[in-house]
Amino acid sequence: TETYMPAYGAQSGQILGVLKQLKDDMEANLSDSQKEEQARSAQFAELRAAKTAEIENGGKMLEDKKDELATAASAHAQAREDLAKENGVLSEEQRFLKNLKETCSQASADFEERKKARTGEIQAVSEAIEILTSDEAKDAASGTFGFVQAGF
Repeated sequence: TETYMPAYGAQSGQILGVLKQLKDDMEANLSDSQKEEQARSAQFAELRAAKTAEIENGGKMLEDKKDELATAASAHAQAREDLAKENGVLSEEQRFLKNLKETCSQASADFEERKKARTGEIQAVSEAIEILTSDEAKDAASGTFGFVQAGF
């Protein structure tokens, strides 16, 4: 018994051609993808380095700003303390000024009173001198009093 086997024509050549074409396309795509990945990786590394530097600079700036804030807060506290002291001094000076004005006012009033009294005294002395130096007073004095110088 003989077995009949019809002649088989291999048609896998077309499939192998398609597979080979797919392989070539995939290898080309892989190469392009790898190049693209390397470029993106380099870009990412640059971006990461830039952002890391920004973060470090931001940290330094934050510390600087904290120092500035502490300095400003200290200066503000000192200024408030100085203001409180100066307000105390101002209050003392205002009390002193008020007292001085009262003292000066009283001294001025006392001076005016003394001036008035002195003016009255001067006027009285002037009248007395006028009376004593008048001719009538001289006539009356010469007739009534006789002063004799006595030697001892």
